[in-house]
Amino acid sequence: ETLQVEQDRAKAEALNKKLRKQLAEFRSPQVMVYVREKIFNGELEKTIKMWERKVEIAEMSLKGYRKAWNKMKTTNEQLQAICPSEK
Repeated sequence: ETLQVEQDRAKAEALNKKLRKQLAEFRSPQVMVYVREKIFNGELEKTIKMWERKVEIAEMSLKGYRKAWNKMKTTNEQLQAICPSEK
């Protein structure tokens, strides 16, 4: 039992030492760099949303054009069936 406690203590000390080293090496970014990156990130997110909306609009437009094209094709096929052209 004493041996197990010693092993647990050694593991805890090793982990504590590792965490202290990480904490000592941690460097936070300068405030202005952080603010600049945050602004840039916000602008990128706005641009992404704008392009997503443009894609949605283009897809809706394409859907309308396809519908009109299919309607014209159907009408043309019906006319061809009624009045076949002589060649």
